[in-house]
Amino acid sequence: MEKDRTLHNEHSNLLHYEVSKGEREGAVKIQADVESGEHLAVKISSYPLRIKAGDQVPTDRTVTNPYQSGTDITGVDSTINKYITLFLADEKDCILQAVMVTLTDDDITPHSWIEVWEDTFTEARIDESKWNFVDGGNGFGNEEWQYYTNREKNARIQNQQLILEAHEEGYEGNRYTSAKLTTKGKASWTYGRFSIKAKLPEGQGIWPAIWMMPSDMETYSGWPACGEIDIMELIGHDMSTVHGTIHYGNPHTYTGEAYKLPKNEKFSDDFHVFTVEWEPGEFRWYVDDILFAKQTEWFTNSERTKAGKKYAPFDRDFYLQLNLAVGGKWPGYPDKTTVFPQQMIVDYIKVYQKHTEV
Repeated sequence: MEKDRTLHNEHSNLLHYEVSKGEREGAVKIQADVESGEHLAVKISSYPLRIKAGDQVPTDRTVTNPYQSGTDITGVDSTINKYITLFLADEKDCILQAVMVTLTDDDITPHSWIEVWEDTFTEARIDESKWNFVDGGNGFGNEEWQYYTNREKNARIQNQQLILEAHEEGYEGNRYTSAKLTTKGKASWTYGRFSIKAKLPEGQGIWPAIWMMPSDMETYSGWPACGEIDIMELIGHDMSTVHGTIHYGNPHTYTGEAYKLPKNEKFSDDFHVFTVEWEPGEFRWYVDDILFAKQTEWFTNSERTKAGKKYAPFDRDFYLQLNLAVGGKWPGYPDKTTVFPQQMIVDYIKVYQKHTEV
């Protein structure tokens, strides 16, 4: 049922708007009229915002600016991401009016996610019908210092949880050992919701990641034009912050957003759920179901995209990867403050698709 609501503030012309269900699953839409020289913007949040007229429109990746009246707003729900702040702004993105909309189930077109794959680590050993072990230590393009092994010391099931464990030890010419698992050749998906509950390691030079790569790396002429989906990365000297990113294009381009825990909490203190929702033309990242980023723009510049591949390179099967790296150009390298061993503990991995995608 549509809701007709009016914002009352100091602006001479009151902003009239209507909220209704979106055309897409998990979406809502807002209809409002604006005058020449003005435009709308919207921000999704899990808490009420303190924004007033005269402020600038926020610029993080939960904001759509400009927002075209009557188009879908995705990534919302009626329990967590239930607040939409609607902004009326001028040409310089100065807020003229702002109103907060609190969503209910009646406002949102429901989702139809269906679980299609999971690992809850109930077996005694890592299930090699689902996972591959990476064996190697060549730096992996990032000047990393670990050697990945298939030893239980580095990768095992313990208390119905997956343990990836990094050690400081000489091995095959490397200074550290760790583990990396992939589902390449065993499970891959085009679009879906990917949720991983994990507790992360910490320390200078420690670099855990949950990410996805295409089953066919050469479809759009290799990396980076082939695409890469980073569900979660953490660099160990910043234990309160994780990153969600996509890599694409030629030349190489990457765009993303960071999520920071409140109150100086650390991702090594407890388990958290890291999620990406990947749909045609859009990615959404969550921590503990709190939306912190959306992306709808990318490119590839491959010859094969000239035939009209609208969502390339993110329009085909990708597989999952879990790894705990040590060192690298981004996180830097261990120092005297880094304590070993370090563990990335995974409680479950669940993959969902919509009935039209299965």
